Amino acid sequence: MRIIVTFFSLFVFPYTLLAQEVIAPLKSNPHIKAYLKELKHMPVPDVTTMSTGDTIQLPFVDDFTSSRVYPDTTKWSDMAVYINNSFAINPPSFNVATFDALSRFGDAYNNTGFDPYGFGDTLTSRYIDLSTSNPADSIYLSFYVQAQGIGLDSLAQRDSLVLEFYNQFGVWVRVWQTKGMRPQPFQYVIVPVNNTNYFHAGFRFRWMNRVGLSGNLNHWHLDYVRMEKFRNMNDTTFKDITINNTARSLLKSYRSMPWKQFKNGGQNEVVDSVYIRARNLDLQVAQVVHQYKAFDKYGNILSEDSNRLNIAGNDTALYRLKKITIPTSEPQDSFYRIRTVYKVFSTFDINRRNDSLVHLQEFSNYFAYDDGTAESGYGIIGSAGKVALKFKLNKADTLRAIRVYFNQAETDVKGKDFTLAIWSEIGNKEKLRYFQTVSGPLYTDEVNGFATIVLDTPQFIDLLSYPAGVFYIGWIQTSDFILNVGLDVNYASMLSATQMVNPNLSFFVGSGWQPSLIRGALMMRPVLGNQVEDPLSVPSLPKPTSKENFAALYPNPAASHVTITLAQHNNCLIEIYAVTGQLYHTAKADVAHEVYISNWPKGMYVAVVKDLNTGAVNTLKLVKQ
Repeated sequence: MRIIVTFFSLFVFPYTLLAQEVIAPLKSNPHIKAYLKELKHMPVPDVTTMSTGDTIQLPFVDDFTSSRVYPDTTKWSDMAVYINNSFAINPPSFNVATFDALSRFGDAYNNTGFDPYGFGDTLTSRYIDLSTSNPADSIYLSFYVQAQGIGLDSLAQRDSLVLEFYNQFGVWVRVWQTKGMRPQPFQYVIVPVNNTNYFHAGFRFRWMNRVGLSGNLNHWHLDYVRMEKFRNMNDTTFKDITINNTARSLLKSYRSMPWKQFKNGGQNEVVDSVYIRARNLDLQVAQVVHQYKAFDKYGNILSEDSNRLNIAGNDTALYRLKKITIPTSEPQDSFYRIRTVYKVFSTFDINRRNDSLVHLQEFSNYFAYDDGTAESGYGIIGSAGKVALKFKLNKADTLRAIRVYFNQAETDVKGKDFTLAIWSEIGNKEKLRYFQTVSGPLYTDEVNGFATIVLDTPQFIDLLSYPAGVFYIGWIQTSDFILNVGLDVNYASMLSATQMVNPNLSFFVGSGWQPSLIRGALMMRPVLGNQVEDPLSVPSLPKPTSKENFAALYPNPAASHVTITLAQHNNCLIEIYAVTGQLYHTAKADVAHEVYISNWPKGMYVAVVKDLNTGAVNTLKLVKQ
């Protein structure tokens, strides 16, 4: 198992001397595994054996914004790359195709423990009909590529990414390649399709990465693939304005916090402004309208704002809009959800798919610094050590469970016990308030990836025994192994310009407690209140509570829009979820409600229709084509 020790010193000490922080690369992709588990009733199609009769036409354009987890099978014939918005840095548009050296099932290609090396992931286009084309059509293929991104392991000189074209003789011809390099911004590449042997009915192109095959290492990221006629080598820009990253949390310190804690003095946690990051892929200055609308859990508009500013050519801008006012009228034992839709507009924009983004802010029964996606793993090495993560209550509450995101490592540590711990203070006045032995990490392939450890004795946290409501959760270990808890590397975007490390994470070594040296968020979440179950969680296929089928949905499957009809039921709440649990649409309706889904990723969705008068619930499956 490859381990990177987070010393600032250049000296490397034998790890058995002291407990030290380590960041470990992922050996699998739990997001893919969870996605496959949800789709167990829909096996992943094997589209690697298409005939030349299944051809597509030019132009070929894909920026991956309409895909989730896997590439769009109307354009691509394999599924080895990972579509995500987590691992790249400042991409042309949100969502990239990551070559991560993991199979389409999220596993390492080789787990022998040696250093296996070879070709890993492949991204292959479907057959493209070029039989009526010729060199005079001036066809070019262009794309953006980035080495490493926020991936943990740097690319070596022996690593490479290659591009090949499929000629009429059934031979793959290498037309471009790049060697491993240091992390850098996305680079633009354009390649001519000018050999007469390429002009046939079954033309294809593919990328392959040559890397170590033992895990989620040595990343390449691909974005904005475009193949068209009547181009030239200087065709390096697009009249396209994109949103190119995820939206920020509406809270200053947390990704999520309990509604009870927010309602009782948490309003100062709301960020002062809302930001949208957009990118201009053209060389000309563009006037861009940027806006947001924030909806409450009932579909009512909470807040909205818009502005019009210029963005320079080939540049990225962070636009600032007014803060969202969050009402606190809901009961404190309830929950709250805010769905914010961000959009950018420009008159010359040729691609509308990458102009909007949805962010979901949840106030449930837990605190979270992380965004739910682990890019690495965190642990300590040595025969003794402690890890503590700090939280703060605004009102006394009961701590009932701790959710932990355990990464499955190459070395099996299932039988390694550790002690779950809760402190009121750490440092020289350390006060351990509770501990509980846990028999090894608890791995799960559920959608959220977290294992819930229920406390044998719930802990009441008041503001006297726990000064100012501050408490710490973490673990104590007395044997030499790496627990490998998920680490959200994108948490760094929540840190201020003066914060170099996570201020809430501490660890204990032989010389005492020390602040962490990492910038990521440890994926541990304290669960408070009257229940352990997350009231905002959504099962993949919720069961209806009414025998009466009062809701219907058509057309199904659908590509652009669907209509939900409600037979004699007024005052209904409609929520549509992806199978991963992500909320895509919320609205109130009475007789009929139309939903536009053209920008949604293809796949399975679940519409939950609740009669707010009677409490009756219907669920409807939806397939987005």
